[in-house]
Amino acid sequence: MISKQLIILTRTPLHVGAGSSVGAIDQPVMRERHTGFPIIPGSALKHWDAHQKGDRGGKEGGDLLSKLPAMVVNNGLLATLAFCGEADLTLAMVRHLAHGEIGRLDAKAQTVKAALDELSGPNSNSLHLQMATQEALAFLNYLKRLAPPKEK
Repeated sequence: MISKQLIILTRTPLHVGAGSSVGAIDQPVMRERHTGFPIIPGSALKHWDAHQKGDRGGKEGGDLLSKLPAMVVNNGLLATLAFCGEADLTLAMVRHLAHGEIGRLDAKAQTVKAALDELSGPNSNSLHLQMATQEALAFLNYLKRLAPPKEK
């Protein structure tokens, strides 16, 4: 068996969750039992790699609207935004959060990168992220109710 060390540099905080919610972090960090070292499962890297290559699965990327709320709940808003990138639906969500009447993001945050920078920056706090996450979920649920039914 060949073993190689992999160094990953991320532009946003990387958090691979392992279960129940604890405080401001969505889920505790996954760790090896015998060493206590944090781990990133190969399946997470496989899905990330497929996403970077443009393989979003299913017909035209699958039904992102049905998957996005679960991604936000299970992985957190930051991880979902970083994973989905500049997809139309994530851009719509960011622009909703930055809308003047909503105000969960600065009005200048019109891209996913700008939203990630603001939500993970030094001027952000867990309450800011929590409120943005709740508003994002409400927006996605609103869109799901208005989305046309799937054709069979």
